[in-house]
Amino acid sequence: MKDFTEEEKFTIVERLSPWVKPAILKKEFPINDNTLYYYQRRYGILNYTENMGRIDSEFERAREDLIQEHIQTGYAVVRELLEGDSKD
Repeated sequence: MKDFTEEEKFTIVERLSPWVKPAILKKEFPINDNTLYYYQRRYGILNYTENMGRIDSEFERAREDLIQEHIQTGYAVVRELLEGDSKD
């Protein structure tokens, strides 16, 4: 395998470590734990676990927002129907 420059290693960690498990990164690229964690800490790059937790939280919030939107829309439609029935 090719020897990577420090800049290339940084790019790998920056772009992939939030999305790819460390074991897979270390298997596919010449990156060890020290390199991985050094760049993550030094440059504030989220690790895989942190990023997946953040994504899960964002999806949960989006899910709750969508549910509330559907509930509000449903109530509005039902109110309209009931108001229409009382006018007849």
